[in-house]
Amino acid sequence: MSLLRSEDWSVKPSFVPNGPTSPVVLLIDDTTLTQLAGIPPVAWQTPWSELGNLELVKFSSQMAFFATVNDVRYCWRHRELTDYESMRTVVLEHGGAVTHRRRKLVSSWSWRPCSWPRSPVASPPTSPGQIPTHKSWPTSSR
Repeated sequence: MSLLRSEDWSVKPSFVPNGPTSPVVLLIDDTTLTQLAGIPPVAWQTPWSELGNLELVKFSSQMAFFATVNDVRYCWRHRELTDYESMRTVVLEHGGAVTHRRRKLVSSWSWRPCSWPRSPVASPPTSPGQIPTHKSWPTSSR
């Protein structure tokens, strides 16, 4: 594998107390992962053998790369899918997992019992399963 340079990442937590978390450049080769964080950049480098629980997660328009180092779980995030295929190859080559997560649709409303209008054109149901009628609604002859 050749050297991969991937820019515009952010990382959490920082590798040193109060250290930079963005912008981050990841430099990847066969033996090490190097992170250049902040301006001016602060370098952090570790061999792949010291990185555990590798995971690359693809979302609809962004990705996240996770790794554990010395019992600390780090998360690098990228707002685009730039370099996704290259990152996928790297993660798989080093025994990691690649997943795809879709956004969950969250409803802004909650289920409430229906309160029927009290007007001359509609009346509340009088028994379960009865459908309210309206003068202009067609009726079924079932």
